[in-house]
Amino acid sequence: MRAILLLLMLATAVALSSNAAETLQFGKEYKGLELELETELTSFSGDGGNYLELHCDQKVNDVKFILVARLRNPRNVDYDELTASKVRLRIKGRCNNQSIHNSPNKVMFIFLEDASYSILDAGAKNLLKDEANLGVLAFDDKALGNKKFTETDLMRSIVTVKGAKGSNSGFIARYNGKKYLITSIHAIFDNEISFFNANNEKIEVSSSPTLAADRDVAFFELKEDNPLPALKVEPDISTLEQGHPIIVYGNSLGDEANIRLGGKILAMGPQNLEISAEIVPGNSGSPIISARTGNVVGIASYGVISKPTFSTKGTRFEDVRRFGYRLDTLRDIQPFDKAKYLSDIKIHNAIDDMNELALIILRDIYESYDGKWIPDLDPAKYDTKKYPSMQGVIRDWNELIKGGKKSMNTTESVLKRLKNQISSPIASMKNTPIHYKWIKEQVEKQIELNEYYCTVFDKIRREVEEDRRQNKP
Repeated sequence: MRAILLLLMLATAVALSSNAAETLQFGKEYKGLELELETELTSFSGDGGNYLELHCDQKVNDVKFILVARLRNPRNVDYDELTASKVRLRIKGRCNNQSIHNSPNKVMFIFLEDASYSILDAGAKNLLKDEANLGVLAFDDKALGNKKFTETDLMRSIVTVKGAKGSNSGFIARYNGKKYLITSIHAIFDNEISFFNANNEKIEVSSSPTLAADRDVAFFELKEDNPLPALKVEPDISTLEQGHPIIVYGNSLGDEANIRLGGKILAMGPQNLEISAEIVPGNSGSPIISARTGNVVGIASYGVISKPTFSTKGTRFEDVRRFGYRLDTLRDIQPFDKAKYLSDIKIHNAIDDMNELALIILRDIYESYDGKWIPDLDPAKYDTKKYPSMQGVIRDWNELIKGGKKSMNTTESVLKRLKNQISSPIASMKNTPIHYKWIKEQVEKQIELNEYYCTVFDKIRREVEEDRRQNKP
């Protein structure tokens, strides 16, 4: 009987053995240890006829512990009743990996292999079904005759995208009659990347991708004789209802461990899907798979955090919202032109550098603020090679603020020069053509951010001038 991946959220007191009083500790090294954990089951995902993923956000002393256990002896369970009953389990297994994350919240993953469990609550034993009815997920691969595969085979289609600037996800699928490795544009954007399968074997792709014109999707064509199986893309997901169960597989938090995240479709638009699966950085490029058909319904891409308002308080809209892109409505794919792509990257990165400089300046000013508006700037915080013209502005600002040397500068004039450091280079780029639509959208967002930073400089100038007028001897 094949293994089932369960994601179990640990409740408050989780003992390491039936006799031990010790509880899981954030940051402690468990790798290589045989663990025996007792916990109240509050969330898990599994495939028992119909795939099911339940969510839980319980914490232990403000730390979120997530146990990922691959079972040695899975059995067919009534998942709804088992979770609703909040039964206690004893789980045994060897920790083969762990992962710790401090930002924005403390999260600790513990991965168990060759695990087994027993139900401790006698009244819940009737939740076990007598007959196994484990389902399989569907694959579509012409070379293998459209046969069906188990979840173990599905994992062969999941790809880890490794790059110097971050690690993300991808998958292999058949799209418009061809076999592709599909990922997000931002996962490969200005990033020297390589692709690896579940066995850490490098996947060879065409040297240049094709890029979706209107959404964050990149396609790398594979040779037809590539032995890795291809997922099938759902041809029309508009027929799927809200609440349709989905699974997302990918490289959550970039730890190069493919994790299954369950959830459902919350909303659907012409390009986008909103999903409840808790995708995080590293899941960019992950396939969003129908839990009923095994077909790809979208590609995981981004999350949105909105500023809380009175109308969103207490609703799901005050939390992180997670989105992916549809593939069935994708029509416009642009061929890759290296010269145009590099030109677009150059403009994007130049504007990004200016916004980075703005943030450094603003932090420097506010961190030095002592309540009397006499902050100086720290030259050590500014990269002289990246921002060579900043040194003279910093010198004039500090001389003016300290008043130790007679200066022809005014506070207003130096603040204008600081503002010009971040705004003038961008003014000349606004009319430069951007060839790829997704990159153009990112550049427009960066320009909008730059304009916001400029308003902050104007606000500081007004506050400084007002402070000097009020405190003028």
